[in-house]
Amino acid sequence: GADSEQLELLLPAIIALRPKACFIQCVTNNVYARGWPADRSIASLKRIVDGLVSAGIIPVLGAVPPRLDGSQSAANAARKAPVNAWGAKYLPMRGGYFVQHWAASASGTPLADPASAIGAASAAVLGDGVHPARPYAFGYGKALVGPLRAIYPRVPALTPADVAASG
Repeated sequence: GADSEQLELLLPAIIALRPKACFIQCVTNNVYARGWPADRSIASLKRIVDGLVSAGIIPVLGAVPPRLDGSQSAANAARKAPVNAWGAKYLPMRGGYFVQHWAASASGTPLADPASAIGAASAAVLGDGVHPARPYAFGYGKALVGPLRAIYPRVPALTPADVAASG
């Protein structure tokens, strides 16, 4: 249930670990639980991203995901759209990656409902309407492949045959 300002408090601990990259999936609680305006979320994310970059850590930011639990509204869509637009523009300028995972698909199922004017999730989420079901998680993983290969080029990627062999 953390928001991005609470996650900022973790920066010193993250930096102390000296990772090569840090994946951030946040602002969901900013938008849906706190109702913060986009500029507050962006300011907080900017402090996180800039802090990581200053420490030599590559930031990877996941887009604010859609929901299907009834809280996806025009007001919430208006709060998250500028955050996603900012992330898509700012992260590459800082040497990081923005992952628009909900624009992906898994087995032909889009993760966001393309017919929804407010960007609601598709049926690829769990019954709670919030958390990814297996198709969403798989699609999200596919969306992360590009940034992960760029950050960790020596780590071999699993092939479909590897995945099938592991069950």
